[in-house]
Amino acid sequence: MPYNGLVNSDRFTSVRASARASSSVRLLHLIFTILLLAGLFFSLQANAEEKLLGAAILSDQIDALPLSPHTIVQPDPNGLITPQSIMAAGAQNLNGKYPKGKLVSLGYDGNPVWLTIKLHNASIEEGWIVDMGEKIEGRLGHIASAQAYTLSFN
Repeated sequence: MPYNGLVNSDRFTSVRASARASSSVRLLHLIFTILLLAGLFFSLQANAEEKLLGAAILSDQIDALPLSPHTIVQPDPNGLITPQSIMAAGAQNLNGKYPKGKLVSLGYDGNPVWLTIKLHNASIEEGWIVDMGEKIEGRLGHIASAQAYTLSFN
């Protein structure tokens, strides 16, 4: 007996086809969710490794290397950080942040700031120059003083 232009077997087939489409949509949703979570996991893992292992690699194939992506900016308003404390920690537990852009901001409050840059010299050159830019370029701004320390973890 027809029911709205369909016979019972047609309605059942239609419902079953709809259920199949729904399960395939669920399967696609599950696959998409797994891929999204995997991407997020590997992204977080890469960021964690970046903070621990984010050395700028100096090689014979490069003449210049922007250091901002490898610079950890760590404010020290109480003056508690020393080169010895960084060395004792193996430079592993720095709680600073990486700059978001090409320029490294030292803040506007006048507090001391530590810039930690991990370098790995994979070249035969031993005399690399760290160029922080000129005052006219706005790179140094109004820095009262700066000291550079070299720590080796061989």
